Amino acid sequence: MKRVVIVGGGYAGVALARHLDAAHEVVLVEQRERFAHVVAGLRAIAGASGGRQLLLPYSEVLQRGTVLHAAATAVRDGGVEVAGKWMPADAVAIATGSSYPSPIKPEGSDLAGYLLGLDAAAEAVSRSASIVVAGAGAVGVELAAEIRHAHPGRRVTLIGRRLIPGPYRHALRRRLHRKLTDLGVTVLEDSLIQDAAGAPAAPSATYSPGQRVRTTSGIEVDGEVWFTAHGARPVTDLLPQETLDASGRVTVDEHLRIRGSRTLFAVGDITDVPEPKTAANAERQAAVAAQVIADLLAGREPRTHYTPSRYAVLAVPLGPRDGATQLPLLGHPIVGAAFTRRIKGQDLLLTRYRTTLRARA
Repeated sequence: MKRVVIVGGGYAGVALARHLDAAHEVVLVEQRERFAHVVAGLRAIAGASGGRQLLLPYSEVLQRGTVLHAAATAVRDGGVEVAGKWMPADAVAIATGSSYPSPIKPEGSDLAGYLLGLDAAAEAVSRSASIVVAGAGAVGVELAAEIRHAHPGRRVTLIGRRLIPGPYRHALRRRLHRKLTDLGVTVLEDSLIQDAAGAPAAPSATYSPGQRVRTTSGIEVDGEVWFTAHGARPVTDLLPQETLDASGRVTVDEHLRIRGSRTLFAVGDITDVPEPKTAANAERQAAVAAQVIADLLAGREPRTHYTPSRYAVLAVPLGPRDGATQLPLLGHPIVGAAFTRRIKGQDLLLTRYRTTLRARA
């Protein structure tokens, strides 16, 4: 039986491992002891749910393969170095995902610190009168709405250059803007926070409790609590610089192989595939990579290739009962609260990923 080693047990890595598990010897290398369902972490930050339920065990995710909790230190065609030992493989896939400012994602493998960060954030929100979310992408929009929904009396301000940037219709942005305003969130678009020199703050900027800043549009904003909802960075430390593009993402071909390689693949947030970096797209990539790897290991030329999502889809819950979704259909129709609640908002996909990980509730 051919061996496939997958480095990274996030959304893409788990999906790829499950696709390949039945017919190959799969080794999933992941430092974290549990899967962190960070999509639902925004509700925990708002204090509307507990953080511990977001950590799901890996113990049942593979029925034949192995989950190895260790750090990969090198990868190349032919295998992976794990904890100082070389593990040969017929195919290797890198699915190490992206980092994000705390407390939205764990820092490295520190899940205890992640839980403490979620609890500290929820406590800070509960005792503060004003909260600022810097970053108006989907993460920032959802976080601002979760906080306002859980704490209707708080003053919540959302700051960003553009509401929901990316390949989405203005109709989606307009609907979300209206709903956020109705919820009581102050939305400041066309606004970036200035640093001390008057330039837009760097993507990695952090903000101090009680800080008062001026935006590039001249508006002064202060908040007792600040959250940074921008600055995602691909985690590509294992790969040589020549495999990365100018933004630090891995350059892959149409089969999701790292360019210049035959048996080394990349999936998920780390790739340079020109599409939004979402869990849904990561899982689409994993499904195609699994087919290509199966063909390769069977001695066949790949019979499929990956095409970036033609019809952009995005579900943006605004708390557990409201939101809007752009559907992946011709014309990009926009649907509202009932559909968004059903497909994501009700529990932020926690039930779905419990099923994926075969975790008991």
